[in-house]
Amino acid sequence: MTEDIQTLTRENRFVNQEFGKSSHANELIKTQNAELIEKERRAQQTARALEIEKEDILANYRDATL
Repeated sequence: MTEDIQTLTRENRFVNQEFGKSSHANELIKTQNAELIEKERRAQQTARALEIEKEDILANYRDATL
């Protein structure tokens, strides 16, 4: 009976360690995902700004060539 309890205790420690590793990995993934979402948002803002700038340049060119 004591041996069974010791075995269960070792297995429980192992499971807890693995759960801790998984939880840590999950938090890292969440952080990376949030960072990627922010980078995507900034890239989309930059793309919109460049599109507006392009339209302004084209409008100025059209006005200058008329």
